[in-house]
Formats: sequence, C-alpha cells, structure tokens
Amino acid sequence: MALGIGVLVVLIVLVVSRYLLADARREIVRVRELHARLCGTEAGDSDGRI
Repeated sequence: MALGIGVLVVLIVLVVSRYLLADARREIVRVRELHARLCGTEAGDSDGRI
C-alpha cells in the first residue's frame, strides 16, 4: 500500500513539474520577444542572452 501511495505521489509531482516547466518556457519566450522588440532586433537574432 505504501508503494502505491509513493508511485501516486511521484506521478503527481511529474505532471505538476511538467506544467510548471511549460509555463516557464512560455514566459522565457515572451521575455525574449519583448527584449527583441525593445532592442529593435528579431527574436532569433540574439546570442541567447536576455
């Protein structure tokens, strides 16, 4: 029974972290696009620094 609860907890953590990572990626893309607009360059032109 304890093993089943452990597996359930691991699955929940994986699903939640996946959503949080997807959110973070979208936020990074948004910040890069905003930065590109402020600097007058296209989003893909920078060397990766924000």
